Parts: sequence; C-alpha cells; structure tokens
Amino acid sequence: MTTIDVFLSAMTHRVSTTAALLFLLAGTAGGVHAASPITGTWASEDGTKMAVASCDAGLCATIASGRYKGQWVARVGGSPPEYKGRVRDPRSGGTYDGGLRLNRGQVELRGCLAKVFCRTVQSWRRP
Repeated sequence: MTTIDVFLSAMTHRVSTTAALLFLLAGTAGGVHAASPITGTWASEDGTKMAVASCDAGLCATIASGRYKGQWVARVGGSPPEYKGRVRDPRSGGTYDGGLRLNRGQVELRGCLAKVFCRTVQSWRRP
C-alpha cells in the first residue's frame, strides 16, 4: 500500500465514524424532544402565551406575551404527565411548591399550600 492509499483509507474511516456519530446525536436529540410533549407554546384562558422549554431545572415555563412577558411561572422536573417543582405568581413574585401536569391535551399549572393542598390555578391549551 502506498502512503496515499493509507491516507485515503484513514480519511474514509474518519468520515464514516463522524457520520455515524452525527446520526446518533441527531437520534438522541429527537428522542429528548419526543419525551417532552409539554414543550412548546401554550395559551392561558385569557389568551396570554406561555412558552415551555428545556432549562437547567428540567423544564421552565415563561410568559411569552402580555404585561409579565419574560417572567418565569414554573421550574419543574419529572416526566409525563406530572412535572413537579416550583411555581411563581408573577403579580406578587411569590413562589410555591407545585408543578405542571399534562391532562387531556392541556397543561395544568398547579400550586400547593404546605405541600399538601394542591389545586389547578390555570389551564393552558395549544394556540
């Protein structure tokens, strides 16, 4: 084998390995998105847009329109249908135990008092 043949063989192997790694990474990214049916844009009862996306906490819900645009309302972790963590009232700035729950194609924003008395405070639908 000549030096050129060895070089071409090594380059072909590297290209094949790189292509395989890129394929695996693309499959992993698709799997993460598929595992989070709650991500995306939602609308509250009054029409305010809410954005749910991946973040350091796991998933974060942020107000995407209106008076409180840019403020977070939930930082949660878990898996469907129940995501638990902290929720926030943007009017007062108070934070509470709570979470998001996927229920019949809607997202319920839930707040808890003393970690025992929990109730849905808002329901969101896809716009």
